[in-house]
Amino acid sequence: MSAIAGRLRKNHKHLTKWAKKQNLGAFRLYDKDIPDYPFIIDKYNDKVVIWHRLKEIDSDPKKADHSLELKDALTELGYPLPKQIHKERFKQKGKIQYVKVQATGQTEIVEEGPLKFRVNLFDFLDTGLFLDHRPLRSKLLELEEGMKVLNLFSYTCSLGVAAAFAGANTTNVDLSGKYLDWGKENYKLNGLNTFHHSFIEADILEFIKSHPETYDLIILDPPTFSNSKKMEQDWEVQKDHGWLIRKVANCLRPGGMIIFSNNRRDFKINHSELEEYIVDDLKGTTIPDDFRDKKIHQTFFIKRK
Repeated sequence: MSAIAGRLRKNHKHLTKWAKKQNLGAFRLYDKDIPDYPFIIDKYNDKVVIWHRLKEIDSDPKKADHSLELKDALTELGYPLPKQIHKERFKQKGKIQYVKVQATGQTEIVEEGPLKFRVNLFDFLDTGLFLDHRPLRSKLLELEEGMKVLNLFSYTCSLGVAAAFAGANTTNVDLSGKYLDWGKENYKLNGLNTFHHSFIEADILEFIKSHPETYDLIILDPPTFSNSKKMEQDWEVQKDHGWLIRKVANCLRPGGMIIFSNNRRDFKINHSELEEYIVDDLKGTTIPDDFRDKKIHQTFFIKRK
């Protein structure tokens, strides 16, 4: 048995039981556990999505052998090749996660505790559901009914769904109308009336400059980089987060809070730009148990002093 086969068998046995207890249809099965096998594998229902550097496999015989071992090991676990979706891993640059790589239109539904989400495992680099935000969605399920929540950079609105499921009144804002439509589907899957919530297609940086409403909670989960033609200016989270948080805070009600999260691995919060705020670094407490990579994101609770 290869090293990857042994590790996958062990992970699969443990995590399948763990996921069943929590009613999770999707979880991280393998997270670059073994250095010689630097793959990321997520399980979605009866399929697995594998991210690896395909160009390196083409040029390195050893890595090509490891890729074959991986495919064989997954087949032995009950995921034959048609159930294996292999994708290229890239360093995050701009909106690359939104680039279409196929056009199957094939989607399915995964459960997460009491929630349901539609995912597309084939057509994009990302599936439509960020599994690393599962603990944050769980926290949002505990919100008080009637809270007013603004979800910025909402993507397919999974965080908005969790807040709305708890009884919050939500406004989701994203640059992509296509992903907002996907978000509306997610709301409907969970029995939520989309007419009672808002879905706004807009450049977030422009939206917050003139938005008159205020909120109890603002979810701010921007990309690491963005150079979309729809935006008035380029965005880089390390350089620009300070002024963005200050602008967003203008939309907070007294006593309100911002949940700020981002995926830059070496991110450092700029306290000098946020001296008027209490910044609580959650220090990895929002990372799921099935993720070995504890730098997958950083999350902060931010309030006015």
